[in-house]
Amino acid sequence: SIAQSIKSHDFIIYQSNWSKIFAEKMLSIQNVKSIVIYNGADYDCIHKVDPFPNSFDRTFVCCAFWRPNKRLKSIVDSFLVSLTRFNMNCGLFIIGKPDYVVEHPNIKYFHNTDSVFSIYKSSNYMCHICHLESCSNSVVEGLVSGLPVLCNNIGGTPEIVGESGCIIQIDDSFDFRPVTNMKSVGFREKHIPLISNAMIEMTKTEYSIKREDLYMKTIAKKHYDFFVSALS
Repeated sequence: SIAQSIKSHDFIIYQSNWSKIFAEKMLSIQNVKSIVIYNGADYDCIHKVDPFPNSFDRTFVCCAFWRPNKRLKSIVDSFLVSLTRFNMNCGLFIIGKPDYVVEHPNIKYFHNTDSVFSIYKSSNYMCHICHLESCSNSVVEGLVSGLPVLCNNIGGTPEIVGESGCIIQIDDSFDFRPVTNMKSVGFREKHIPLISNAMIEMTKTEYSIKREDLYMKTIAKKHYDFFVSALS
């Protein structure tokens, strides 16, 4: 089992403080030396990519392997409600194979993820409200690309986003019991006004996101230092 495998090792590297708490409560992991090191993204690789052509005044982007718990319907429906309230022409870029599709001139779908950095660089905000994630690579890449992130309030995502965006209170606290039905944590009507209002406020806010703590070089150095310390 996963728990037995973890317990058989001398050290654990967790992706977030939340993932450590999750392992302790769900897998009964105790008394194993550990460290928290977030995932990283290659700033140099992102920096050299040209932005995707974009005619919108402001653009939200979301990226995931779409399933009900990733809540694409909540994002799309909230964006459509917001369109009548934006004071500018806003767009929504959706990366990955969607599980919910609404054809609209302000919504663009990108099934091929090869150009993800280019799309991030032409966007202004990221929206990521997955029910539970330890350390989303999409969020890390978005932050390293300079995007403020709109996210929900549980899992590792709000921990990683911190002050680099907007955290909305749309989820009840997690009781650390297995989620057996992904649809049960998917779309809810109550999400729409909360996400929509946050989208509106983000377009009125000036952001300057520079997350050097998530640069791949920084993260690699943390791993290196940990390995040196652990093996000495």
